[in-house]
Amino acid sequence: MPKHLWAGETRLKDRINPFILRRLKENVAQFLPKKIVISQKVELTSRQATLYKNVIESTQCKQMLDEVEKNGVKRAQPQILAAFTKLRTICNHPLLTVKDAVLSNAEVEHSGKLGLLQELMEEVVEGEHRTLLFCQSTQMLDIIQHWFARWSIRCLRLDGSTPPASRAELVDEFNNNHEHHAFLISTKAGGTGLNLTGADTVIFYDHDWNPANDNQAQDRAHRIGQTKPVTVYRLISQGTIEEKILERQVVKQTLADQIVGADEEGFKELTKEELISLFTLDELDD
Repeated sequence: MPKHLWAGETRLKDRINPFILRRLKENVAQFLPKKIVISQKVELTSRQATLYKNVIESTQCKQMLDEVEKNGVKRAQPQILAAFTKLRTICNHPLLTVKDAVLSNAEVEHSGKLGLLQELMEEVVEGEHRTLLFCQSTQMLDIIQHWFARWSIRCLRLDGSTPPASRAELVDEFNNNHEHHAFLISTKAGGTGLNLTGADTVIFYDHDWNPANDNQAQDRAHRIGQTKPVTVYRLISQGTIEEKILERQVVKQTLADQIVGADEEGFKELTKEELISLFTLDELDD
């Protein structure tokens, strides 16, 4: 085939593939059980709130925002990402900000989300449901795994350190052995390519900037072969960057549903005004 025709065919495939993928998803969805997505918001603990304010009021954060004001978002991307990561880490658990911390010392009462997770898992176990728990941070998974053992919640775990040969064994073990209440999964390592229809509950302890990645992770349970309704819980630290990013995700997802090829470059799309608004801690009503 002449090169110019080959290039034209490639461009055509690139243009129609999103339409094909969307049509396939729509066709499959009508045969799947119902999926309910619930946003569970929780306040930061006093310890988390203090650390959070220290970051957004720090000299480094102010210098970063000054750089954004003067030269735009693109020039400050490394600093922005570092600040985002620090704030999201505080939302997960404040002990994660301590260098060389002993993670088994992480207390439930120091993290709003960990306390909420305890309540959710009590309901899951009592209701004889089974859960996929996704988290971006393997250190946070260490803390959760420690507390699951303390709470007598049987679980499996898959993350980037899991040997490829063991992945299929873990999936089969979870799907076929109902003694396991939960499967702890690093979102990057297990958000795609796994069939985990043995679970009817999905919990996002934290969230990906790109809503498509969270949607892919949900689909590990909500897929062909699932016979039960699936409930998805999104744990959100109220008033923080987590809540603001998720609000933005909703808008992005709506646009993506309407416009094929919608950009998903995360914070690279942010205007200066949007970025500055992210680096605040909203006061909550009493």
